[in-house]
Amino acid sequence: MRLAFSPACWTAVVAVGVGIAGAGCAGKPIPCVSSAACGPDTVCVAGRCREGKDAPVPASAQRLVLEPVAMAVVSSSGTHERNTSIVSFGKASWGDVVLLLRFAAPFGETTQILSAHVVLEPSVGFVPGPQPVRLQVARIVEPWSAAQASWATLPQLRVVNTTFWASTWGERPLRIDVTEQVQRWREHRRDEQGLAIVSSPQNEIGETYSLGLLQGRGPRLDVYLR
Repeated sequence: MRLAFSPACWTAVVAVGVGIAGAGCAGKPIPCVSSAACGPDTVCVAGRCREGKDAPVPASAQRLVLEPVAMAVVSSSGTHERNTSIVSFGKASWGDVVLLLRFAAPFGETTQILSAHVVLEPSVGFVPGPQPVRLQVARIVEPWSAAQASWATLPQLRVVNTTFWASTWGERPLRIDVTEQVQRWREHRRDEQGLAIVSSPQNEIGETYSLGLLQGRGPRLDVYLR
């Protein structure tokens, strides 16, 4: 796996291929799975502890839901090749996992993007793992083909300063905040080729999400605009 790193804010390393740095930025919202992990007067919203009085987006915001125009799963173990309708993050038998997503970017330079989240739905019939699984987000910075995606042909990824915790307890959808990354798409740069969700092996069960190919709903991008 070819990964590029931002030098700021990284304090820990999680082994994924040649390594991914863990987020540790002062002042950044704390990652969470539930509000129990947050402090007084804060709640867990879209995987981040936020002030309870703060609305995520204004009521007047316009919602845009985008389905991926290209999607692929690759894993260091090759297990994904036998499970093409799901992605299992953190599962030991899958090894390192990368979910590649490319969305259309119908945004102009002046578009006000208030928030953007990749949303994943738990796959039916899979048991949640013993603890939440750590995920990281990366920008895909070179062209790639879903039909030819493999561990050997994985495009270059640039990990952003973002850590999320995934848990399918209670069949809760996973919402991953990618606002800063999607805001960059307004520039229509050649090195903006989509988003990748990355995990390393963490337990025997992991957390499993639907790709929407056989049942359930697949990944989507939930964007709020002004």
